Amino acid sequence: MKRRAGLTALFWRYLLTTCALLAAIAVLWWGTLTALLASGFVLPAYTAERGAAEVLYAVADGTLDTADIPHYYRWAILTEDGQVTDPGNMDARHLGYARSALAGDSMPHGFPYTQYHRWIPLGGGALCVLQYDYSMPYGSPALQGRLPEFQTCATVVLLAAWAAAAILSTRHFAGMLRRDAALLTAATRAIAHRRLDEPLPGAARFRELGDTLAAMEELRQSLAQSLSRQWAMEQQRSRTLAALAHDLKTPLAVIGGNAELLAEDDLTPAQRESAAAILRSAERLRDYVGQLR
Repeated sequence: MKRRAGLTALFWRYLLTTCALLAAIAVLWWGTLTALLASGFVLPAYTAERGAAEVLYAVADGTLDTADIPHYYRWAILTEDGQVTDPGNMDARHLGYARSALAGDSMPHGFPYTQYHRWIPLGGGALCVLQYDYSMPYGSPALQGRLPEFQTCATVVLLAAWAAAAILSTRHFAGMLRRDAALLTAATRAIAHRRLDEPLPGAARFRELGDTLAAMEELRQSLAQSLSRQWAMEQQRSRTLAALAHDLKTPLAVIGGNAELLAEDDLTPAQRESAAAILRSAERLRDYVGQLR
């Protein structure tokens, strides 16, 4: 007979299976991310940091127009005292970050990514400020402007895939336990409703639940035998009472008949009272015999 697995083994199977699924999804996610980086669909997170100095010097010496600054930078022209000359592609919030950085504020700026700043003098008291972060920009400016931020979306996809894998794995192993639990429930209901004439259906897959089911089968057999003996005793008692009632019927008829004959004779009042008492007692006994039958 094949040895059944225990609940401890089931737990370890669940844990290892779920971890293997999560690891496989992580490898697939990383492979997809690497392929997107290799194809140029997205750029590495350090792209802006590595090219910032080159862009600033090109803007300062006039070889790069501000309109041609790469799309993964935000830029603006400010005076040395923080006045905005040209907001470039910065909105009010990001301009506030830039002005705070120029003022010497060392606190991190921006959420969810910290915004970093580089600047270079342009002459006449003007500064060109570059603002960037360590997120992965899209390779295409059009995609950068239209699609949600890639790095956050990729993280959300990974977490959602992990959650789906964990849910599916949990449902699979919970279904195995539910099957055995359903057998125990059916066995309990069968015993509660005294359906004891046939063995309990099914066999549990796990050792602990199988032992419980086996104990309930022993209980069913014991109850069936006990009820069978009780039924046999009830039948025997019914037969004994029926025989007793039959045996009493004839003597009671004789006693009642003789008492009626005596009552017809010329008796003294005391004798007549005794005959009436015999008749009443015989009638009560006939009632008792009728109930026994």
